[in-house]
Amino acid sequence: MFDSPEDRKPILSVGRIFADALRGSMLVWVAMTCVICVLEAFYAPGWIEPTLTVSLASGIITIASLLPGLMLKSPAATRTSHAAEVSPDLAQTQQTTHLFIIGAAAAMAIRFAGTVALFVACRYQSSLPATTAAIFVCGWYILLTATEIALLARGASGIDLTHGQRHDSGDTPYQAFQTLHSPSTESTLG
Repeated sequence: MFDSPEDRKPILSVGRIFADALRGSMLVWVAMTCVICVLEAFYAPGWIEPTLTVSLASGIITIASLLPGLMLKSPAATRTSHAAEVSPDLAQTQQTTHLFIIGAAAAMAIRFAGTVALFVACRYQSSLPATTAAIFVCGWYILLTATEIALLARGASGIDLTHGQRHDSGDTPYQAFQTLHSPSTESTLG
C-alpha cells in the first residue's frame, strides 16, 4: 500500500546534509592534524611549521568547499505546472535532489581549485621540497575529499526519490528483483 502522510519521513534539508558533512570533515581534519603534529614533533621537528601550514590551509579549503551547500535552502512545497503528474512531495524531493547536486558539484570544484592553489603556493613559498609538499597536499586532498564524499553520500541517501510513491510489499530488494525478472513477467517486459 502507499504510505499515509503520517508514515512519510520529512524531506532532508540540503543545508543539513552539508552541515553534517562539514562537521564530520572537521573532526577528521582536527584528528589528523593532531596526529601529524605529534609524529613530527618526535621524528621531524623542523617540518612542523610548513606541514602545519598545509594542514591549516587544507582545513580552510574544506570549510570553503562546503559553504555553498550550507547556503542552499530546501524548497518549500511548491505547485508545479504538471500537478496532475507529480505530487507536491515528489516535486519537492526532486528540487532538493537538484540543489544537492549543485552543492556537491560546487564543493568538488572549490576543493580542486583550492588544492591546486595550495600546491602552487607550497611549491614557491614553502621550505619543503616540492615532492614532500606534493605528498602532503595530495594526502590532505585525498583524505578530506574521501571524507566529504562519504558523508555527502550518506546524507544524500536520506533524500527519498520515491517519496510518497513507495509500495510496501514486504519484499527484500533481492526478492523484488527476482519477481521483476521471473519467467511469468519476462513476456510483459520484452
